[in-house]
Amino acid sequence: MKNSFTNKQTDLDLNGPYLSFGTQPQSVTGIGTTVGGTSGATVTMTGISTTGFNPTGTTRFNPPCIAVIDENTGSSQFSVNQDWNNFYAAHPKRQFYLMDVGGSYGDQTVKTPTGIGTGAAPITNFTKFDVNRDEGNAANTSDWFDLAGLSTLSTGSLVSLWVDSSGSMTPSNVQASLDLFLTNCSNAGLNVNQSSNPNAYFEEYIEPFITELVGDPPPENKGTVDYRWYEEGVGALSDSATVTGTASTTLTISNLRTPTDNGRQFFLQADYDPQIAVGIGSTGITGNAPNEPFNSGIATVTVTPLVQITGQPSNITVFPNISIGTTVTAGLSDTSFGDDLQFQWALDGTNASDGTITKESSSGVTVTTTVSGATLSTLTLSSDNPGIGYTAKCTVTSATSSNSTVVSDEIDYTVNSVDDFSNVRIESISSGISTATITAYDLNNGEYTFNASTSSTTTNNVFLYSIYSPDKNLSVEMDLYGGKGDNTSAFSGGEGGYSRIRFTMNQNEEYIIAGLTEGINTPFVYRKAQLIACVGEGGEGGNGGDGGAGGGIGISGGHAGGFGGSNVGAITGDGTFGSSYVSPLVYPEDSQATGRDGGQTISCTKGVYFRQEGLGSCDDITDPALSHFRQSDGSEVTNSALITRGYKAGYNIIQTAGIEQPSNNGGKGGNGAKGGQGGTSNGGGGGGSGYSDGSVTVVSATLGGSTGNGKVILRVVS
Repeated sequence: MKNSFTNKQTDLDLNGPYLSFGTQPQSVTGIGTTVGGTSGATVTMTGISTTGFNPTGTTRFNPPCIAVIDENTGSSQFSVNQDWNNFYAAHPKRQFYLMDVGGSYGDQTVKTPTGIGTGAAPITNFTKFDVNRDEGNAANTSDWFDLAGLSTLSTGSLVSLWVDSSGSMTPSNVQASLDLFLTNCSNAGLNVNQSSNPNAYFEEYIEPFITELVGDPPPENKGTVDYRWYEEGVGALSDSATVTGTASTTLTISNLRTPTDNGRQFFLQADYDPQIAVGIGSTGITGNAPNEPFNSGIATVTVTPLVQITGQPSNITVFPNISIGTTVTAGLSDTSFGDDLQFQWALDGTNASDGTITKESSSGVTVTTTVSGATLSTLTLSSDNPGIGYTAKCTVTSATSSNSTVVSDEIDYTVNSVDDFSNVRIESISSGISTATITAYDLNNGEYTFNASTSSTTTNNVFLYSIYSPDKNLSVEMDLYGGKGDNTSAFSGGEGGYSRIRFTMNQNEEYIIAGLTEGINTPFVYRKAQLIACVGEGGEGGNGGDGGAGGGIGISGGHAGGFGGSNVGAITGDGTFGSSYVSPLVYPEDSQATGRDGGQTISCTKGVYFRQEGLGSCDDITDPALSHFRQSDGSEVTNSALITRGYKAGYNIIQTAGIEQPSNNGGKGGNGAKGGQGGTSNGGGGGGSGYSDGSVTVVSATLGGSTGNGKVILRVVS
């Protein structure tokens, strides 16, 4: 008959071994590399499963022996010893319990194995107890179950029992104890294998356990153990580029990465495979392990982190008596290890300390440099004279990391003379944008041009420029060009006015250029809130005549179909919006021009946010928290400098042009201190006028002279 079973596992516990781990996987630690790196360490963890057919607490193949007898005077000590040697040779793992029954029959002597010590099997697995001859009286029972400690056996375990029936006693003499023993075994789920013919052994109480009560023969272990590694939270693993040996006793993890591999946990699962046919007609069968699959303990991979510099220090070029810092940004690749970073800066290759150091300048002057933050991430330096320099670099260390020490880039610290530079900072500010475009420029390298922001330029969203000198008071010259008016048909717009002015830019003081927009097209220059200079825009050409020219400082705009804006001399804090611009907001003290009339600008900007805050139009902004540039709604331009400011955005009345009369094909007037009147009867618009508050030196001024869009050219005055 063909076997009904294959070598596939079944749910039957046929006599398979129990699985255990003789070698448990151990946690490991390795050096990691960053994600994408190739220098990470390789670690291994090993687990080895063992198979056993009689694990702790079970007696499938080595059942305990219970012998009950009152005397064996018919046996010699030699035969008892011989029986024991034969028993132990066959069953070295079986425990033997002798229940010596008391009573008055004969001498009641039970010979036990003695004199065996030298050259013979030890008798550590032999235990003798004195028990009662109860004669069936339950009050006189002895608890053999408890004496032998059988409560530790697993359900289904086998127990071998022999009760003497040779004459000096029979089972009836210990019936109450026997009944109690059988009841206790049954309640514990133990199977009792009792001798069928106890008389056959004639008081040779060891022999039954050699010839009859031997238990089940241990099966031959013909199977193998299959292995599979698992990761906690992931499941069963398969070999990959960095994980191999997933179906073996040793798992190898290569190129450890920080932080992704840190804290990964693994365990090994063992499964017993009989590997032979199981079923009818099979011999030497080994069944499945009753406790399969069996998992090892959990082993953890620890990956030591790396010190990483994520931000390098920057070169420092500075003037005397200015404290400035340079920063190295660093951290551990795995933040779970905490932060134990330490920093040490070196100047010219020597570790620095907080305090002062000296160095001779190129001109022979001793320069003192104050050092702070020598052991912090930011090093701050300040020198009292120019002409010296240092190299600086930072060493970052960590006791936790595997690379322990990382050195930053080396940077240069240079102290220059203020006289050698004419630096300005330019903040290009767009409406509603929280950051400005920052430009650093040395005017010693040449003049700088501010062009009108139009659809044809790259600055078409800039509505003003904030300028300051960061290092010193700076003597400068500005060329102001008003924008040319638009052409209409065959008639030209008027040229914009032109002026050259000179003044001193005070250190860290705000200077604003407004009006370089498509709608205004002529520059208005402010020192903080105060208008210090402007020129006029040319009037737009009409269908029957050219526009009037814009005026330079102190010059009225040219007349055309509309009157040019007059030279107003001094202006006040109250103004008028030109008729070409209908303002959505007009403060009570100000007005809105009507008809073709131009308006007039104001001496100081009023703004919106700062007016609501109660700040006067000409007042400086003295609160340090407000000394970033703010938009008209009060929102901060976050990267603008903390300098002395006063300009108030959103309301400055620089929209002064008069409106054209389309029905008469006239041209729009030009913007300026006083806006030009709009043209009528096909005439061009009048030009706007120029203005100065008297705080600047007017080098030159002309009526007209500008043939393009409005612009400002800034240069240093030697």
